[in-house]
Amino acid sequence: MIYDIFFLSYREPSAEANWERLIESFPWARRIDNIAGIHKAHLKVFESAESEFFFIVDGDNSLLPDFHFDVHFKPEPDTVYVWRCKNPVNDLVYGYGGVKLYHRSMKQALIDKPAIDIATSLGVHYRPVPTIASITSFNTSPFDSWRSAFREAGKLQINLLKNSKDLHSEQRLKIWCEKGEGRPFGRWCLLGARAGKAFILKNQNHPEHWSHLNDFEWLRGLFPLQTVESPLEAPL
Repeated sequence: MIYDIFFLSYREPSAEANWERLIESFPWARRIDNIAGIHKAHLKVFESAESEFFFIVDGDNSLLPDFHFDVHFKPEPDTVYVWRCKNPVNDLVYGYGGVKLYHRSMKQALIDKPAIDIATSLGVHYRPVPTIASITSFNTSPFDSWRSAFREAGKLQINLLKNSKDLHSEQRLKIWCEKGEGRPFGRWCLLGARAGKAFILKNQNHPEHWSHLNDFEWLRGLFPLQTVESPLEAPL
């Protein structure tokens, strides 16, 4: 079964190179580019999908040569499937930045209940696929590295506020905040992760502020306050 493949990009420095590699091997892939707002961009994908299930590849996602979008199982329409992805800064391997498989019927859930993390909120079930499909090449500039880490650390901290016994989120958050300084833009990644964690902790009783994690313009405005010498104190 051949499913639609969508390349979802928004000003990622590595997007053009990743897109060229994608269409060289998978010429039926389509690109959704430069739509402000994560939910609006995903909604455009859902509106454009023709196959029952479809893949989404993020703009900063570099596919590994041996990944061919093969689905060796029968996908269920109420489940979001996420392939493993390697983080080049801290070497974590999990769903962050990974290739995702959605069902078209999830469109209404996207409209009805906008969430901070789309992949974990649309389906009744969330299923990790153990195959490592890609490397998330988010660490291409100070801002992109900082923003990506801020957002992911914030999401992991939200998971811990909801379930303090979530050991996976606890371990991953610790690594985001402590490991990778020697890698390209690793210092900015560490600063972003610490700032994202601090932001959620400061606003743990104000979940209405959590949506800032998906507001790229808000994050861009916040970034100039960050310095490479010290972590940013929790904003708001």
